[in-house]
Amino acid sequence: MARIPIYASLGPAASRATLDEVTATPGWYPDPSGTGAVRYFDGTGWTEHVALPPPVVAPLWKGARLGRPPLGPGSIASPGRRLAARLLDQLIVLPVLIVLLVVLLAGFAHEIAGWTNDPSNQAAPVVGIVAFELSIFAILLIYLVCSFLYEALTTVRWGRSPGKAIMSIRPIRADGSSLSAGRAFGRAGAFHVAAFIQLLQILDALWCIWDEDAQCLHDKVCDTLVVSDD
Repeated sequence: MARIPIYASLGPAASRATLDEVTATPGWYPDPSGTGAVRYFDGTGWTEHVALPPPVVAPLWKGARLGRPPLGPGSIASPGRRLAARLLDQLIVLPVLIVLLVVLLAGFAHEIAGWTNDPSNQAAPVVGIVAFELSIFAILLIYLVCSFLYEALTTVRWGRSPGKAIMSIRPIRADGSSLSAGRAFGRAGAFHVAAFIQLLQILDALWCIWDEDAQCLHDKVCDTLVVSDD
């Protein structure tokens, strides 16, 4: 005899089981005719009583399905606070980029002066431009590495970066536990790897706006949330 998926009850949290028409107890089950509704089984056979299946109820607020409160300590941090924290952290690391750029420009200013004094060397400007572009790429790579280490190490040491501390938010595991050192490095790494691909970086940053738990893509990769302290 065929076994049919059933609803254990008509409540929102109805579980699924199987129906054996010989041993099944009376209750509401998916209509075997395939209408999408539920039909009452009285223990001996199907009755004429039909009802709509229980509706799927969307979470009322971000993080509700994970047991996060709607407001106050432990609630999901808003995208605005996360962005503010990220900008504050970048301001702290920014001097590294500025120093590297100043050194690069000072060095190439000397090279450009040499090209002007020796116009016979026609290949020098072309080689210099290629070297300049490669230097810019190397500086951006160094900056990303410094930013990665800054975020990972401060999270390992204090549970969050200084920018997040100023905004009173912190990253945690989805189950509410603190981040391990490995997960802190993994989370920072996932964010900075996404920075190499512009479209992926934009998606990563915007994902928390429509995600039901307000997770960015790097949060989903590492199973983390960002919650508020106040």
